[in-house]
Amino acid sequence: MFIFKPLAAAVLAVLATQAFAENNTARQDQHGVLNTATIEQSGSGNAAKQSHSGYANEARLAQANSQAGTAQQAQAGNYNVATAEQADSTNAYSNQYQYGWNNQASVSQQASESASVNQTQTGTANEAETEQLNTTQATSRITQNGNTHWAHTLQEGAVASEVSVNQQGDNHTALLWQRDGSNNVATVIQTGNDTSANIYQLDSQGSVATLEVSGVNTSAYVTQRGTQQQAAVRIDGQNGGALVTQEGSNNDADTTQSGVSNSIDAFQAGDWQAAQLSQVGDYNIATANQTGTGNEFYADQTGNSNVLYGTQEGSDNILSASTEGSLNEITIGQQGDRNVAYLSQLSGSDNHITLQQTGADLRVNLSQSGTGNRVNLIQQ
Repeated sequence: MFIFKPLAAAVLAVLATQAFAENNTARQDQHGVLNTATIEQSGSGNAAKQSHSGYANEARLAQANSQAGTAQQAQAGNYNVATAEQADSTNAYSNQYQYGWNNQASVSQQASESASVNQTQTGTANEAETEQLNTTQATSRITQNGNTHWAHTLQEGAVASEVSVNQQGDNHTALLWQRDGSNNVATVIQTGNDTSANIYQLDSQGSVATLEVSGVNTSAYVTQRGTQQQAAVRIDGQNGGALVTQEGSNNDADTTQSGVSNSIDAFQAGDWQAAQLSQVGDYNIATANQTGTGNEFYADQTGNSNVLYGTQEGSDNILSASTEGSLNEITIGQQGDRNVAYLSQLSGSDNHITLQQTGADLRVNLSQSGTGNRVNLIQQ
């Protein structure tokens, strides 16, 4: 992370404003190089606004014990830094806007209710970071336009909170964390090439993760640990990869890819889980692994030279997989009791199905149409 440390002798202007009452308004405007502005407010109904234009400026803003406090920071130029802190607040609002390159924006909200953060960056190689701790009904939105941006958000101990990142351009990275909370929502939308999106929802209940990525050489990762969680991944492009990992019970994973040479990996450990994988295009690979009881696995591939791998370990599992096209391969392993498999290759030629089932009361339904197809079935 870039940190600019100017020499003390080079500081041209330092402005500090402090207000410790209610319904105060503070505004700071600075133009030039190596300026620093600081505002501190305590109380309710306070409003603070800072603006910078130039190079290597820094804006700092802190609000505490406030209700309906607002913090606004705007910077135009390069190597600028904006920092906002809001603690023990209700209906707090923080808005940061930066235009240029190599700028940094960060917001921290703690022990707040109905707090919201909005960060917008336009340019190149900018960084945005949001931290919301022990919050209720908090929202965090990051929008980045340009190339090579980095976004990081953390919500810990949050309830019914939402975080979203929207990145347009190439070489972006998004990292979203939600821990020790419930009924939270995380969303990432990326459009461009060579992008990476990561969502971690740990020790949570009722969380929802959504990833929408389009471009070439993109990757999307979702990790969920808890109960009643949902993950949805959409990838449109080439050479993209999606990885979904879920640990707990009553979880659901839904992934969709369109393009060429994409991959999907879904891993679920726990009870009563469901996975849905869908791929459209050629040379795609889909892999699903489920460990537990009562799992369901649905997959479909449309195109040529696609590969589908699936394993289920446990009891009362259901698997349904189908491919349309030629030179496709389905390989499935089921280990446990009363497993059911429905496998079909509906059109094309030179397709291959391999199924191995181990347990009791096993059932399988296989269908193929076309020429040069093969089936290998093992039941033990």
